[in-house]
Amino acid sequence: MRKRRMVASDVKRNMRWGAGAGFLLGCVYSVIALVIHATKGREPFEANDASLASVLFVYLGGGVVGGAIIGLLRPLAKWRFGAVIMGIAAMLPISLGVNLAVSPGISEWTIHNVNKTLLVAIILGGLGGYVSWDTSNRDE
Repeated sequence: MRKRRMVASDVKRNMRWGAGAGFLLGCVYSVIALVIHATKGREPFEANDASLASVLFVYLGGGVVGGAIIGLLRPLAKWRFGAVIMGIAAMLPISLGVNLAVSPGISEWTIHNVNKTLLVAIILGGLGGYVSWDTSNRDE
């Protein structure tokens, strides 16, 4: 049986699939943030140098962008290392968004901010990719 080559419509479909899934996940996290804000006020957000708006932006925007990256790289999911790369790549914009949300501004960033953004993406994204590959390939 001959394998079908991936075409541009497959890439677009995968990116839409990923962005949609990321948006839904972002919505779930946003509802949690809204419940926290409704029950505890601004204090939990201010304690982390963030606002409700910045948290919602990171959850929704990061979900869509991270999900689209997952969709773009979806063909890599057949290999464990590919899934790890997917996780790191998807976590990078989310980690960047979180660090931007809690910092005074990117113009004041130091190498520490860059390192923290990359380290979080590598650790959390890599772990997420590793675990998701293991879970999705259990039956094989």
